[in-house]
Amino acid sequence: MPLLPSRFECLERKNIKVEQDCSFILNKVHCSMPRKYLRQELEIRAGEKEFYVSFKYGDIIWMHKRSCTLKG
Repeated sequence: MPLLPSRFECLERKNIKVEQDCSFILNKVHCSMPRKYLRQELEIRAGEKEFYVSFKYGDIIWMHKRSCTLKG
């Protein structure tokens, strides 16, 4: 079989709980969520260029491009 046209990407998974200020932290970066997700447990799947937020074992509710800033 031929290879897939897109590159395979490993995703980092993390379960989070949306805090009082409607945010969560992903790799030392604060990300805000709509108020309706306050105190809910969500799953983050982070790739190299974007990350996905979904209900735990459910549908994707939010997708965002990652900004990688290298310092040094």
